[in-house]
Amino acid sequence: MIFRDELCKVDSRGEFLLWLEGVRDYFLTTPDYQTQIWYLMDGWTSEILVGNKDFRFNDAPWWITIIDSYGGRQPILLNREYFLYDSVPFIVSPTVLLDSQVVNALHTYVTSPNALNTPMREAIRSFLSFVKGRFEFSAIFYFAEMAAKSNPKKRELYARERAAMIFALQTMDVQEFSQTGRVIPDPAAQAAHLAYNGIGSVEEFISRYAGFACDALAQKVALNVDLSYASLLKIALVQRQMRGDILTKYRAVREFMEHSLGIVPGEE
Repeated sequence: MIFRDELCKVDSRGEFLLWLEGVRDYFLTTPDYQTQIWYLMDGWTSEILVGNKDFRFNDAPWWITIIDSYGGRQPILLNREYFLYDSVPFIVSPTVLLDSQVVNALHTYVTSPNALNTPMREAIRSFLSFVKGRFEFSAIFYFAEMAAKSNPKKRELYARERAAMIFALQTMDVQEFSQTGRVIPDPAAQAAHLAYNGIGSVEEFISRYAGFACDALAQKVALNVDLSYASLLKIALVQRQMRGDILTKYRAVREFMEHSLGIVPGEE
């Protein structure tokens, strides 16, 4: 995968079209089905999110923030498949990656909204009003953390509850929610969602979604959790024992991660 940003910077739409023509020629003349080019262009502003967005009731101490990791720009995916079929560049379908605290708060909002205080309910309602119709939901962070920490006997129960919550949010009655803030099912939306995913029933959806988050994922993330823990310990030791500026300390941590653990930190 190639992440196109500073590596191939263009200053105008005209320059972008010239560069795009070269990319198109490459993919049409080369049987390369592996390369994917992510392109971020300053002139292509996202229609979904520009900058971080907070959802907060007055000055309450609890709120939700959506972080704009693309700086207000619209990511575009270019590969052989799209040029081969003479398609326009593929535009990313945005997904909100929910952390564990937000997942748990959403679950409570869907199942027992009165258990939340007013500021939390209003923040969540505002968040859902903005997200619905703009973003997909993903609880992968929650599931990964749960797989690494939770008691295996409780893991499936937690996974099924959160999977049911995700389905409820994806297929809720939007008009009812906009008027009252209640999350109730929309049978037509449920049927369409199941059909789109090739699933026969809500129970099958929950089982499939939850199955991903149980034992198989636990085994997959166990090593990553250990590596992350080792990296955090190294950061603490470097901060406590090493003299120098932040760049010097960063290089020490990165060298440890690359040479001792065999991993590379993400760009963010």
